[in-house]
Amino acid sequence: MRELAKVLMECQKLDPAIKNLFDVLQPQHFDSVVQSVKVIARYNTQTDVFESPTFAMNIRLL
Repeated sequence: MRELAKVLMECQKLDPAIKNLFDVLQPQHFDSVVQSVKVIARYNTQTDVFESPTFAMNIRLL
């Protein structure tokens, strides 16, 4: 539940139109969700590695 809350909060920073988790599930917000998970899991574009890979894997399963 906390992980979903983190994703929602980060998505709202990227896209103010997102108000709740139902909005996150809309296809037009897919890119925002991906970017949010990358920010939360601390994805490094230079090394192509997540600093917190378990977070990214847990969110992937949802």
